[in-house]
Amino acid sequence: MGWVGLTHLFVLAMAPGLTKGCCQEIRHKRIPEKVKHPPRSHYRVVLGDPFVMTCVNPGSPLIREGVVWSRSRAEAEMEDPVPLPPTPLTREDGESIVSRENLLKIPAMTAELSGNYSCRTASGEGLDLQLQVLEETRLGCSELGPTQVTLTLGKRGEIYCPPSSCRDPELSDTQVTWYKGGRAISELQQIRDVCGEGLRLVLCTVYKTDSAVYSCDRHTRGLEPLWTTRRALNVKVIPPDTRNSPMILVPNGNRPEEVIGEQHSLLCKVKFGFERNFTPMVRWYSSRAADQAQMVLIDQQEEQKRENLSTHETLVTQVAVLPAVTELHLQHNFTCLATNAVGTNNSTTRLWRRDTAGHWLVGAVCPIVCVVLLTGLVVIVHLHNLELTLIYRSYWQSTNHAGDRKDIDVFLSHGWSHASEDVTGSHTSLLLSQSGEQGMDWV
Repeated sequence: MGWVGLTHLFVLAMAPGLTKGCCQEIRHKRIPEKVKHPPRSHYRVVLGDPFVMTCVNPGSPLIREGVVWSRSRAEAEMEDPVPLPPTPLTREDGESIVSRENLLKIPAMTAELSGNYSCRTASGEGLDLQLQVLEETRLGCSELGPTQVTLTLGKRGEIYCPPSSCRDPELSDTQVTWYKGGRAISELQQIRDVCGEGLRLVLCTVYKTDSAVYSCDRHTRGLEPLWTTRRALNVKVIPPDTRNSPMILVPNGNRPEEVIGEQHSLLCKVKFGFERNFTPMVRWYSSRAADQAQMVLIDQQEEQKRENLSTHETLVTQVAVLPAVTELHLQHNFTCLATNAVGTNNSTTRLWRRDTAGHWLVGAVCPIVCVVLLTGLVVIVHLHNLELTLIYRSYWQSTNHAGDRKDIDVFLSHGWSHASEDVTGSHTSLLLSQSGEQGMDWV
């Protein structure tokens, strides 16, 4: 064998240990580079699949010069191509054909979209493309594998290139070129751990940005012209399943609910974590306060309402209606049960009704008491003001009392009337006579 052969075997034996990441177990460490397009590329696309094609390399400076796309029918080889507008071209089914700058995007292929496409930059660089749509009658079977793939965020993900027909020996499964939104996966290997083996594309760690349309190209063997069959897959990234049981937001704290009127609605709001097979169950039950174990399902329950709070959480609302609240309802407990694949949570509330007679009695008595208190306050303030006025007039507005040599000052205050004028006058004359006598004695 010689030293050269032994060296070659040694390098092959050591090569797997030199590769890092999850791709070290895969024999093909690198995905083949994007196939060089001949003057005209020939593509076959399955009916209904999306199709994305770039004119030149996305990193090329030629894009700045502007790219113009045009199209002509397949049966008219000599027909002048019709330029595609840069704005989305909407079809009757609502889908749009986008030919903006470097990108040609067709959401779903139809038979009338078969034809010749071309793109050119200002410098003359570009691409000539013949596009053929494979209809169901030519495929030989109705099922060609899934075109919808779901990957879990943060986990390892694998994508398989679906076949284009049930029996097509001319297609090679070993040389497969993968694309993500028109960009070759081989370019992404420089920034993340991505690898492939034949029909399988491996994403060692799935990120949110991995939600996109992926395409895989398989090429014919030894036929001229070289036809490439492209299949597309819509990849959706979802969060991992929750590990938590539901969280009941309302009712909260086992606080009683006041009943206003005869009819009452019991509201239960529950927040659920993400589940791939999401089947939330929220129900209202009633039970006697003394016997919590015997719970009875309430019949009058509306349909559950769901609201997506985020990609990870969903709010579910359940309402149970009590058409007529009786005294028996006031003696019951009402429990909301919420269940998911992880577990069950519950929250209990009770009903209470405000005393109507006491309410009206308090409403009638309170104004009367307020009026009485206000009237008494006014009277007290008025009398107090009257006393202050009399004191002011007696002490501050009278003459000087320091020189009248009186031992006693008399202050007399009473209400005047016609009947009391004579009596008051006699009392006044008596006081004056007595004071006069005393004055004469002093003299």
